[in-house]
Amino acid sequence: MFSKNFKKLFAVALTTSMIFQATVISSASNQEVKRIAGKSRIETSVEMSKDVYESSKNVVLASGFNFADALSAGQLASALDAPLLLSSSDKLDDATSNEIIRLNPENVYVIGGEKSLSKLEIEPTIKENIKEVNVERLEGKDRYETSIKVMEKTKNFIEAEDLLIVSGKNFPDALAATSYMVNHNAIMVLSDGNSYPKSNLNEIAIGGTNQLPLNGFDGKRISGADRYQTALEIAKASFNDNDTAIVANANVFADSLSAVSLTKKYNAPIILTSQNNLTNTTKQYLQNLDNIILVGGEKSISSNILLNPTLEELAKIQEQNKPKPQNPQKPSKPQKPSDTNTLVVGPIGEGRIKGNMNSMIYHLPGQRDYNRIKPEHIRYFKTEKEARAAGYRRALR
Repeated sequence: MFSKNFKKLFAVALTTSMIFQATVISSASNQEVKRIAGKSRIETSVEMSKDVYESSKNVVLASGFNFADALSAGQLASALDAPLLLSSSDKLDDATSNEIIRLNPENVYVIGGEKSLSKLEIEPTIKENIKEVNVERLEGKDRYETSIKVMEKTKNFIEAEDLLIVSGKNFPDALAATSYMVNHNAIMVLSDGNSYPKSNLNEIAIGGTNQLPLNGFDGKRISGADRYQTALEIAKASFNDNDTAIVANANVFADSLSAVSLTKKYNAPIILTSQNNLTNTTKQYLQNLDNIILVGGEKSISSNILLNPTLEELAKIQEQNKPKPQNPQKPSKPQKPSDTNTLVVGPIGEGRIKGNMNSMIYHLPGQRDYNRIKPEHIRYFKTEKEARAAGYRRALR
């Protein structure tokens, strides 16, 4: 299924003129693996566009530094089968501008307000480069209203059946949810955790009740124990016969936001991971596939991600290697003399039993307070019988 950019396992990584990386990852199976990455989050979005589209009637543009608007943009990009490109807020980056020129779209949809993408810089630059292009901005007073505007626009291009409700406070669940749209007529809206625009559609909450309590919600919920498991559950609910997965970093949104651009071409879900370690269940899922696409550079996902210990294995190793606390040495119990007349003496015959002249208690070598008696208060004895005869009693410990 993959293009010539794919490299068989154990092959040598090849850098192309598009700053494209095909990174080799060893695996127990004969999987094909490639990495799509640029020098920055902006260029990574461009490389994903280049990988999928020779041209495109539509382009969706969002900020690479505001994950909320970019997540809302994903549904529109999916519905239009269009690339999701990223830009800086104060200007249209050269890499993005050049990619829009290459794609030569009829429509560019700009997602977000002035703080996300400058109106004085973005639209004029696009129109200067492509004379007949239609540029439409979708914005609201905040991320939630913007997501509603994008959702309503998306309805113009699909017969929506499902409404995905995702948290607008964090990005992993919403990112993974965009792949649900590959095989379902779904739209998506961001929620503050409790409220969302009601609809007559099949409403599906994405993520657990900690992130998305939605008081009174009685619809379907797709969630797992954490962000990794939630992404896996979305994949299982969305795909039955896929042989490919797109792997993105669940903790750093920079390189992951445009992964939706790949989902339709490869009929693949977005699977989330940490930089260096998969979970047990994620690793098992990926091992059953033929092809893996890594999104972002080495700082996003390690080339050894399939070889490294899983998070659970790593935790076990760390637990095994944890230094065991050293119990303080308890003083050995003194050997109890067989009778009180047993000699307790040093090498030259000196008495070793210490009597405390203040307390009138004597201590055998090894007892707790044997070395705590002030020298001026010590009286030495050779036998317990001798100490008792002098009016001393034995220490209890």
